[in-house]
Amino acid sequence: MTLDRKRSVSGRRMAGLLAGAVALAVGGALVSGTAAGATAPAAATGGLTSAGHAVPGGGKVSPMTSASFSHTLTVAPFSTVTCTLDADNPFRYYGGPYGGGEEGLAGVQCSYTTTEIDAQVGLYRNGSLVANSAVRQVYSGLQNTVDSEYPVSPASYQTGAIAAVQFTDGYVYSFPEVYSASVSITS
Repeated sequence: MTLDRKRSVSGRRMAGLLAGAVALAVGGALVSGTAAGATAPAAATGGLTSAGHAVPGGGKVSPMTSASFSHTLTVAPFSTVTCTLDADNPFRYYGGPYGGGEEGLAGVQCSYTTTEIDAQVGLYRNGSLVANSAVRQVYSGLQNTVDSEYPVSPASYQTGAIAAVQFTDGYVYSFPEVYSASVSITS
């Protein structure tokens, strides 16, 4: 099997696992299609398309803003690899595709090279998903960073992120969805 073919098969498997992670993160309720006003495809990429868990003030429920996982490789070098998924607080940006707006970033950082890291981020406005990225895949890497943007609109914003990592011994771990703190952004 060629390297490109292996990556294609691996990518489909990882995208399926990432979609499964989304379904698990929202109690099995994966909604297809895009959210109102969303600018990126969702269902085809296993997107962050859930309604989430609304809480007073329009935020999302999450036990953490970051999650870490350690795995001891079963092949040489037999190292313990730790990977961390972080959802950064959304922020106002100027310029870019909308002439300015809100942006949410998320990233996965690993302590040793992995076979593949898939990540996806969603930007929530007053508790509703308004934009999400496509699944970004990085092969043979240590980190993956992904972003999502939304036009200028004063509100309370939050970043949500999911990811999956395939280690060099073939083991795959899907992170639970994590959310940033809710941040009020004014025009």
